[in-house]
Amino acid sequence: MRRLLIGSILPAFFIAIWEISSRTGVLTLESLSRPSDIVLAAIVGLSDGSILVATGQTFETALLGLAIAARAAQQHLGLKRVAIVDYDVHHGNGTEAVFENDDSVLFISLHQWPFYPGTGGPDDQHETTLNIPLAAGSGDEEYLRAFEETVEPAVARFEPELVIVSAGFDAHYDDPLAEMRVSENGFRELSRRCAAMAPRVAAVLEGGYEIETLPGLVQAALDGFGAY
Repeated sequence: MRRLLIGSILPAFFIAIWEISSRTGVLTLESLSRPSDIVLAAIVGLSDGSILVATGQTFETALLGLAIAARAAQQHLGLKRVAIVDYDVHHGNGTEAVFENDDSVLFISLHQWPFYPGTGGPDDQHETTLNIPLAAGSGDEEYLRAFEETVEPAVARFEPELVIVSAGFDAHYDDPLAEMRVSENGFRELSRRCAAMAPRVAAVLEGGYEIETLPGLVQAALDGFGAY
């Protein structure tokens, strides 16, 4: 049975190893050497200049989060192939910039388009970069169709040893920042599908700007990650 590990990434110590502090002590990325584990983490301790935590909107936040985690997994665990699935409402342009010429990392971004930062359109594709721009107003049906028809087949072909999920909740219908219509159940199902993609799964908590609904959305994602 998989264990669900919940904690926070500490960016000040990201260089050597990805450390995750949890209620049960300090866990490191080596936890993912056990395929039964799923890690869900939130990046904390960033400066005001990086307030949009790990949304991929800037090169700097991408380096502090997903990119370093993927590289640490490859270097410290010897994993050959890592996939990053980003369902935050913004295009993960920073993460894409890091890995667009790296055939050992598959990057997939589902995002509202056109929307900030303006990248990730239908023609922005590379060998191991898959952008899935979605129109404003897209909800569960559109996201799940994209998973079934595009995301899941692409990840299956790539055969990653680890999937890292950019778990942003700003595509929720109550979120004030964008114009998407994903529900709590939708995030639960997206997370469940991500957890089924590889023997090792890690997720980084990202966008979500409606404080009243955010806890329930995080819990839905936890339910989804833990269901598989």
